[in-house]
Order: sequence, then C-alpha cells, then structure tokens
Amino acid sequence: MKQGFVTVATGKGEYYVLAHNLLLSYRYHAARPMPFALLCDRENEYTVDFDDVIVCPDARCDVWDKMLFVWHAPYDENIFIDADSLAYRDLNLLWKRFRRAPDFCVLGRVLPLDDPQGWFLPEYAGPYAKDLTCQIVCQGGIYFLRHGEAFPSFLATCRDVFQHFEEYHFNLYSDEALLSFACAVHRFYPEETWSGVFCYYPESEILSMDLSGGKLRFRWRYCPDNVWGMSQLLVHWGTRFTREDPYLGEAGKIARLYGEGKHAGRWTRVRSSLEVKAGRLRFRLKRAVPLFVKTTVYRLIH
Repeated sequence: MKQGFVTVATGKGEYYVLAHNLLLSYRYHAARPMPFALLCDRENEYTVDFDDVIVCPDARCDVWDKMLFVWHAPYDENIFIDADSLAYRDLNLLWKRFRRAPDFCVLGRVLPLDDPQGWFLPEYAGPYAKDLTCQIVCQGGIYFLRHGEAFPSFLATCRDVFQHFEEYHFNLYSDEALLSFACAVHRFYPEETWSGVFCYYPESEILSMDLSGGKLRFRWRYCPDNVWGMSQLLVHWGTRFTREDPYLGEAGKIARLYGEGKHAGRWTRVRSSLEVKAGRLRFRLKRAVPLFVKTTVYRLIH
C-alpha cells in the first residue's frame, strides 16, 4: 500500500510558490520524507521538486479546485494539506492520527442534526435526508483519503452533490461544506478536531515561532487563557495572510535553507542539503539533550 501527501496549486503563480514552501517545510522536518504529490493545472519551475505531478484537465482555477484531491488522489492512502500551510514538526506523525480513520476523514466536530451551527438544513438534504443522523463541521486544511471499499460510494455522493450544490442551500460555499455533508451521509466521523493538529492563523495569536528550529507557541483567540505549543504539527495560514509577515519571514527561512530546490545550481543544492542536515541535527539534539539530562538525574536520585 502506497502512502503519500498531496497538495493543490492552480491558477496564479503565487499558489505554486505556497505549495513549494509547504513541500520544503515538510522535507525539512521529516526524518524519512514520503512521496509528496502536486495536483495542478500546469507544470512550471516549482513543480519539479514534487515526487509526483498530476496535471488535471478539469482544474477550474477557483475555490473548488481543492476537490481535485477527491477526484484525483494518487496514492492508496493520501493526506491532503492545504498549500497555504507550513510544517513545524514531522508531518509523518499524521499517519498515526488517521490509522483508524474511515475511507475519507475530515478534522472537525459532530453536531446534532438540527444544530444551528451546522452547515445545512435537513429539509434541503434531498435524497440523502434518510441517511442523515447528525451534522459534521470541519476545517479544510487537512483531509485523509483511502481508496478502500467504501470510497467509491462516497465519491459518487460527492460528485452528485457537487453537480447540484445550489439545491442544498449550504451555509458555506466551499469544499468543507460539501465534504462534511458527504461524511455525514456515509457516517465517516472525524477522528479528532483540527485544533489538536494545527494552528489556524486567522483565529490565533502567535507568541513565538521559528520554522527552522521547530518552535511554535500560540494562543487561540477564543481561549485567551490557554497557550498551545508543539502538539500542533503545522500552521494553516489562510491565503490572505501569506502575503504578509510573519508568513513571508518563515517561508524565507526555509527558502534560504534549501536554496531554490532542484532548479538551483548544483553547488547551491549541495550546500543547502548540508545546511538542512545540520539544522535537523541541531534541532533533534536540542530536544534530546534535556530529556537525557532529566533521565540521568532521575536515575541518580532513584
């Protein structure tokens, strides 16, 4: 069974830059990088670094192109990560989070069917009303997809709802609403909430961050008394905020570490590779030494 990560970039060149930054941040923190695919509408200088590039003839270059992941997921098991994200830890840890997941899984919450926070009204569920027992809401920064026995039926539901989207009167015009609805129909419940996996920048206050050192501390705007650290694996920035600091500063760090990727000069690639390996070693030693000291002290005392 082949596993891999997937992201999507179509339309404007800036989206390809974002996808490339995500790829490099993943490889920087991954102890054993796995295949990483790009679904796109064309090849360019940023696509060459990806392990697999799938040019999709049905790309629309609009908000619905994240659905390309559902239509064209290339691996047996796939984890989609939105291109406007950066990794702060080894994202391979996500496979443990999804090890018991259904064939399609979002990160979110299950709500009662009549909950006003839901994204659809049961009376507009059409032919699927009889299959619904709850509402599901999610954050679309990460999805899990397995090409298992239950997936073709889920895919058929997604295609049908997509073709008649306006008839369902969703409260949200996005892939999240469609996919959450399909998950509710098939009873593909979330494994956990997104807040346990990543920091969503538009709803957070960053206290400190350093991508090259794997440092991340932030506070949810809705929970000002709590501070989160490295239990979250990445930051989902939101496209608008990728044009501002601190994203540009964080992306600049990874660009300096890696140079320009495969389309850089040979010496730049060699030098960048050595710098990345040295950075990884410093990062891991910094985490390992305090643990070693604590363990040694504990053994001496006891």
